[in-house]
Amino acid sequence: SAPWTQPLSRRQARASSGTSPDAYWLPASVADRIRAAAQDELGPLGEVTAVQAEPGGRVTVTWEITEAATTGLTKNYAKLGVLRIMSAVKQVEAGVGDDYRDVRLLGRFRLPGGSEPATVVRLRFAKSTVQRTDFIDTRYLEAYEPADAATIQQAHRG
Repeated sequence: SAPWTQPLSRRQARASSGTSPDAYWLPASVADRIRAAAQDELGPLGEVTAVQAEPGGRVTVTWEITEAATTGLTKNYAKLGVLRIMSAVKQVEAGVGDDYRDVRLLGRFRLPGGSEPATVVRLRFAKSTVQRTDFIDTRYLEAYEPADAATIQQAHRG
């Protein structure tokens, strides 16, 4: 059974069989489920801003990293964010049959002097890597190491 989210608009419900607008619900897409689970896991460490997930293709999660009191803490927020988002992706995808090729994470942060957030963390995890890796908080110092490809902006390394 599919989880259910977001009710139909009242206009959509009226256009249906005339029953109560509250009687109709749309099934959540895989992208919606990943977005909700990732945001729940991420909590105050950041905000998931976009999720794309095509069956059999790439899952892409973009999030904005929350600025912490110090640069070091902000870097840790990014690393913990990777682990928590990947944990959510792994859990959701396992529940729908692991129908994806790889996962790409794009962590964005407003750099000093910048007007818009820039991508400071870019990671790619192959499906086999996702399936064999335990993404747990206690390993945050090594959060980027399991990635099959990684580009970390200089200010966010360390």
